[in-house]
Amino acid sequence: MLNNNKGSTLRKYFSIFVPPTPGFSFRIIDRLFWKHPVHPKYYPKVLGSYLLNFLNAPFRGYERTYINPKIRRETIENPPVFIIGHWRSGTTHLHNLVTRNPEMAYVTTFQSLFPNNMVNKVGRTLFMLLLKLALPPNRLADSVELDPEYPEEEEFTLGMKVPVSYYFFWLFPKQTKEFYKRYIEFAELSPETVKEWGEEYSLLIKKAIRNTKGKIFISKNPPNTGRIPQLLKLFPDARFIFIHRNPAEVYSSTLHFLRQLLPKLTYHTITDHQIEENMIYVYRALMKKYLNDRDQVPPRNLYEMRYDDLMADPVREIENIYLQFNFPERSQGMELVKQHLEETKEFSGNKLKLTNKQRERVKREFGFAFGEWGYPLPK
Repeated sequence: MLNNNKGSTLRKYFSIFVPPTPGFSFRIIDRLFWKHPVHPKYYPKVLGSYLLNFLNAPFRGYERTYINPKIRRETIENPPVFIIGHWRSGTTHLHNLVTRNPEMAYVTTFQSLFPNNMVNKVGRTLFMLLLKLALPPNRLADSVELDPEYPEEEEFTLGMKVPVSYYFFWLFPKQTKEFYKRYIEFAELSPETVKEWGEEYSLLIKKAIRNTKGKIFISKNPPNTGRIPQLLKLFPDARFIFIHRNPAEVYSSTLHFLRQLLPKLTYHTITDHQIEENMIYVYRALMKKYLNDRDQVPPRNLYEMRYDDLMADPVREIENIYLQFNFPERSQGMELVKQHLEETKEFSGNKLKLTNKQRERVKREFGFAFGEWGYPLPK
């Protein structure tokens, strides 16, 4: 183990040259960097992207050529479960609780960053070491613990192989609205691209099942909140857990989260005002898209829950999910949930205050959400 000071120094050094695109294919990074302007101060990160991908190319190519075709032929025996909801609504906490059961499969942090280094041992060992050097012990914006083997969302992962990922906005946040329309609502995407996205999603799930040795894949991916029709085409009996939170709290927490993380990931500059406008646009669009699409899911396959209920009585909420979807090994799963809660009982969501101006803006822009889920308007 690295001591805290030495580990922090190494992570700071690696963060200069290790980009947020470590597992991206050359096709994707070429497309991103040629199509979107990069600020000169981020040129070292661009160089890091190409160097790291050059290093990864033989390992990635081997797995893609000799291993992936075999895995593609495997079947997904159980319908996947998709945890959805806006960012900062408790999706990470919920994901960590549901995946305590060893029957559950999930994308790990390592798979999310190096999806084609899962099976070849040399590549996995090399890039696992690199990730351990670069990964901070806790998430910057909210202190959630990080580890290469912990559950992670898969949006970046998909974008590393197919040019379809809303999380390209982390790299080029000025294009947030454009990326939302194209990569969440699939506006202007060709049928061939959508088909490739679906094939890669299925492969990702099969690899996650192999890697974690679970039987039921549990996804946590907020962009999927706006992709219910596409996911049902891929997995007709897919199950969904939608979690919502007081819109005023989502507003303040998301704004704080973006302002903390964007400077670490972006390749160009953006103002606080632009960040706020983009966030408001995405919240409104995503929540309205969900409300418009949710009736496509059979009632037996949809569980809606409140963040406040999860925080007040997580055991009861997870047990309700087990009962709704008839998950196996309920007794063992619930014991592991209780154990995890005991180990992480310091967990709590951020409590951030709104200015009077922000409060009025939230009431005006998010009024439909306050009404839909019965939250009191901020005073």
